[in-house]
Amino acid sequence: YPYFITETGHEEYGINYQTAIIYPSPATDQITIKAKLSDKAEYRIYNSTGTCLLSGTLMDGTLHPVKVNTLRPGIYILKIENETKMFTGKFVIGN
Repeated sequence: YPYFITETGHEEYGINYQTAIIYPSPATDQITIKAKLSDKAEYRIYNSTGTCLLSGTLMDGTLHPVKVNTLRPGIYILKIENETKMFTGKFVIGN
């Protein structure tokens, strides 16, 4: 299972030294995803009912800003997946 560490302003998830950082949480307009991956990966953002609301592609070692200003306040699940790994994490959209 992914481990989870909450620090001021971001949450960190990882398996086998592979890491994804999501910040800020809570967010209002944009989140930033930084993923340490061996290859490109796809991300998906789900609401509490499991509906995929946003998706895109991540590349290793780069920062990926994602506009979330169309999402309502609440808790969302971020899933990052490539051919060999899968990460899940949560973030909050505030008012």
